[in-house]
Order: sequence, then structure tokens, then C-alpha cells
Amino acid sequence: MNLLVRGGRLFRRGAFEAADLLVREGRIEALGPPGSFPPSGPAVEAAGLLVLPALVDAHVHFREPGLERKEGWETGSRAAARGGVGTVLEIQNNDPLTTDPDRLAEREARARAKSIVDFGLYANLLPASRVHLGRMAETSPGFKAFLGGTIGHEGIRDSATIHALFAAAAAAGRPVVVHAEDAGILAAAAPERPAAAETVAAATAIECAAATGAEVHLFHVSAGRTADLVEDARARGLPVSASVCPHYLLFTEEEVRSRGAWLRVKPPIRGRADRERLRAALASGAIEALTTDHAPHPREEKEGPSPPFGLPSVDLLLPLLFALRDEAGIPLERLLAATSEVPARLFRILGKGRLEPGADADFVLVDPERRFGVEAAGLSSRAGWSPYEGREMRGAPVATYVRGRAVFDRGRFASAPHGLPVRLEGPKIR
Repeated sequence: MNLLVRGGRLFRRGAFEAADLLVREGRIEALGPPGSFPPSGPAVEAAGLLVLPALVDAHVHFREPGLERKEGWETGSRAAARGGVGTVLEIQNNDPLTTDPDRLAEREARARAKSIVDFGLYANLLPASRVHLGRMAETSPGFKAFLGGTIGHEGIRDSATIHALFAAAAAAGRPVVVHAEDAGILAAAAPERPAAAETVAAATAIECAAATGAEVHLFHVSAGRTADLVEDARARGLPVSASVCPHYLLFTEEEVRSRGAWLRVKPPIRGRADRERLRAALASGAIEALTTDHAPHPREEKEGPSPPFGLPSVDLLLPLLFALRDEAGIPLERLLAATSEVPARLFRILGKGRLEPGADADFVLVDPERRFGVEAAGLSSRAGWSPYEGREMRGAPVATYVRGRAVFDRGRFASAPHGLPVRLEGPKIR
């Protein structure tokens, strides 16, 4: 089936240009100046709109199987499509963890049956998964390591085990994605989670990269000092990258003190100086990627006596880019790259994150000037609340397309699951 997208301003190769886009059989066939292609099938009128690559959120938790009451693939993928996201990379951080190919296949089957966006599934990097990493590397974009026991007994604590697992990941040829908080510092400082816990664990992961050759990606960087460590590691030529989340760039610990559990995350939101350092690092590319760490919990749990860590935000990712442009002064072009081309490159995902001939026809139509107030009732996550409730934003997607099909269009979702596993480049054996 052909589809013509005409009259819009496309984001391509780091800049905006007036161009039309021709889709054939789910992929981009050609791009050209306005009016280049005579209509030969359905046309999407994009006059007055931006045409952006559908975003790639490389860090979400949809909690299925095990905790579907918190989210699940049906609502999670709808939230992603509403937020302009065409591809998610999902981490299972609740039992059963993904330690062998059978569990990975079960998760894939569930996602295929329910998701309207495309997806990749991280495996867990644990002693039990070590012998299976080679097989899981065939379909998984990376291996998730928890440094510091962040999910109870499943965290990696001793240095010998950490090095052995990172070496096994290097041999399997996929990146290690890291939640970095040092267990000893957390135990000594409880209930606080000081920045030193992150920086010490991040330094450990970086030195593992140096010692084993493993690619390392540090998730949800919260401390300015961690950004310094990443910048230094990259200057040393180490295979190290990092991502930050919008909440670390838009809030500070002052808001956390006033709003409590609604901004309770791991690692915590820190002070103004950390926020400014992270903004600068993302703007410069020292921190390469931006992800949501979408971690939904029901409203009643957040209001309870022991509120869990985590917040929902994948259904607002594209508007959050405009908020960061407006409030932090980070160029929109850099933010779009950090949520499309860059994560696709870091995790070697084929056909995603760019508007080029041969790529998947994943794109978002957006009116950058239309403003709206955030209301949880108008979002799609099962969480039923948003840390951005009441905030005025702009840049809500008009429509999100995945492989040439509208999965979200002016408030309506695709009626049937459309998502497929991402296609990956082969493992990079070092």
C-alpha cells in the first residue's frame, strides 16, 4: 500500500525542511520537495504540521507478565503512541525476570499480542542468565544490570561477579544497560539515596567497560558528577554512553519536598546544580540519549503509607521535548535526535529513528503551537495520574504512524495490535 505525506516540515539529518514523504509497504520509499510525487493512493495532509521520526524510548517498564494491574502492553503501548513513540525498549524489573530464552520468548509473545507500537525486550544480566546470553543476544538489544540490589536480592553486589557478567555480555556482543547505585553507600545512608551512590556505581561500570570491553549504557543519570564521569570515559575512548530522563531536567529536590511521593523515583531528583549540569550535558551530547524510565504505579499506591518509586511519562514524551526546549533552552533538534536517531544507533536497531529511504515509515505529525493542559484523564497509562498534571504544554502528537499505519490518530487508537519486535544488527563481538 502506498501513502503520501505532503505539505509538512520534516525533521531529517538534524534539520527541518519542507518535503513530501512517500511510503510503500510500510517503509519510506522516497522523499522530495513539495509536490514531487503525484498522488497514487491515500494522502496525509500535513500542511502546518511538523513531520518527525517516531520517537524511540529506550527505557520503559510495562510490567507484564506479573504486574499487569500497574500497566501491561495494551495500555503501555497506547500511552507510547499518544506520546509520539513508535518503538519502546522494555525492561522487566519485576518477577519473573528474563534470565533465559524461554522467558524472553514469552515476553515477546505477550507484546506481539497486545502492543500497537514496535518493541525490543532487554534481558536481565544475572548469574542465572550468564550461560544464555549468546542466544538472547540474537533478539535482545541489551542486558540490564542492577548495581546495588535495587530489586531486592536480584542486584549485583560483589566486584568479581560484576566483572564476570560484564565480560560475558561483551562476549555475547550486546550493551550492558545499568541502574547505577552502590549497595554499600545506600545501606549506610538509608533512607537517603545520595549522589555518591550513583557516581561510585557508575565509576564501577565504566571501569568494567575498560577491563572487559563491554559496551555500557548508564540509565537515568541524576547527578552532575556522573555526567562528568561519562564525558571523561568517552574522552578515553571507552564504549560508554548514558541517558537522562525529563524529570531530572524539569524538577529539583525543592519540588520533591513539596510534592512527596508523586516525584519519588530511583535515583532521586536532585538539586538545581545537578539539574543545570545535566541540561548542559544533554545539550552538548555528553549525555547522548533521553528516555522516560516510564514506571507506572496506581494512584492508590502512590497515596499509600509506603509509596513505590517511579512515575509515568511515556504518554507525554514528545510534549516534554517542547517543554525542555522552552524551559531549559535545549535545541529541539538535539532533543529529537536524543529520542530517535541516537537510541536507534546505540542499540543497533535497524530502520528506526530517522526519515530516510529504506527506513520503516515511523513518523509523527505534530502542531508545535497547539497548547494543552495536562489532565490524567486524557492520558492512556493505567497509572491514572501524571507528575505533570495541570502543566500547560505544547507539541501533543496529532497522529503517530508505525510502519506506515496510523496507530494513534486524533484521539483514536489502532483497533488491533500492530507491534513487532525490532530488527537488530548482529551482535558486536569484541
